[in-house]
Amino acid sequence: MRIVIDAQPIVEKRTGIGRYAFELIHALGKITHKMEIIPFYFNFRGAFKDQSVWKEMSAINPCEVKCIPGVIMHQLWRFCSLFPLTTFTGEADIYHFPNYLMKPCSKSGKVLLTLPDMSFIITLSPTDSFLLFEKSFPFL
Repeated sequence: MRIVIDAQPIVEKRTGIGRYAFELIHALGKITHKMEIIPFYFNFRGAFKDQSVWKEMSAINPCEVKCIPGVIMHQLWRFCSLFPLTTFTGEADIYHFPNYLMKPCSKSGKVLLTLPDMSFIITLSPTDSFLLFEKSFPFL
């Protein structure tokens, strides 16, 4: 089973979501039975240098993207599904996003979206919050 996990919160300053993603990847990496864990993250500036966190775990196969800044890809993904996540990671059985920033991915894999809280809606106006929520989660 191939599981792609959005590891971008680990690259930046580790807040609650970053710590959650780190611990999840670390725990799943210890389970080597028929599982491949693919932490996916952008590292255009080379700011993330802590790849040693998963070197000792054979089930973890990180996908580090250095060719384009994550900010640019996230803006592209807001408006179109050009270059879906599978362009970088290949097909997977499960795509896990530990926060509300879901990326376009394969229709054949299952999507697991964790919403630790709804604080992202509070920072916007009520109309913008509703539109963001509706666009981000059309299946709800």
